[in-house]
Amino acid sequence: LGSVPRGNVTIKVADASGATVRTMLGTKQRGINRVMWDLRDAPSMAIRMRTTPLFADWVDLGPNRVRSGGNGITIAQPPGTYQVTLEVDGRSFTQPLRLLKDPNSDGTEADIAAQFVALKAMRVDHDSAASAINRIEWTKRQLLDLEAILRDQPAGNGNAEILRQSQALSQKLIAVEEHLVQLRTTGTGQDGVRWPAQVSERLRYLIGNTATNDYKPTDQTGEVHQVLKVELEEARKNLNAILSTDLPALNRLLQQRNLPGIILNE
Repeated sequence: LGSVPRGNVTIKVADASGATVRTMLGTKQRGINRVMWDLRDAPSMAIRMRTTPLFADWVDLGPNRVRSGGNGITIAQPPGTYQVTLEVDGRSFTQPLRLLKDPNSDGTEADIAAQFVALKAMRVDHDSAASAINRIEWTKRQLLDLEAILRDQPAGNGNAEILRQSQALSQKLIAVEEHLVQLRTTGTGQDGVRWPAQVSERLRYLIGNTATNDYKPTDQTGEVHQVLKVELEEARKNLNAILSTDLPALNRLLQQRNLPGIILNE
């Protein structure tokens, strides 16, 4: 850089189709600056747990009342041609980049391409599971806050029915969510041994193991993915039914009491 830029410096990596793979912020000192790309795309959707684990109210959610249920997943990009664009002060500078296969790997470029397609399909399903979990957690957090407020109010003011419906809705949501993520995990002790992984966690494990080498996925990998996909679709179907029936019913009751409704996170 000949001078310190006025705004941010952005580096974008695009694949052969022109789709942006990764966007990074660069340093902006006068002179030579360096940005390292780890050859991976941007992280996918993260899971944000807004309620404490089952039977573990002692877990501290922190000031933001959010704990991680799984960070976003990144996928190593396959060999091929890419474009790297530097954007600074309204100007763009683009250069081609050729990503080569590791010469020490026995996997072929065809193997890597097949693996990449499979990994993207698995991650789409993991994102779908993450989205469902985040919607459930968002709703459960509001229900818990609503119940806490109602319990602080004098008895006999008509809030008993609201509490009953709210608690019933929470239980239905938990029944769906516990198939998508392990709700007993506290982050302490031997959680991974004591409690079995659920759909989102099994998808993450499957993705991690599929990406450990340069070979195409096995037939068994594809079969396991399809099993998890069926479980995921069943959970999402049940969730949509709850959010389209039970939640509107509770919101109508809240409206009758002149109370704010539960906001549905899309």
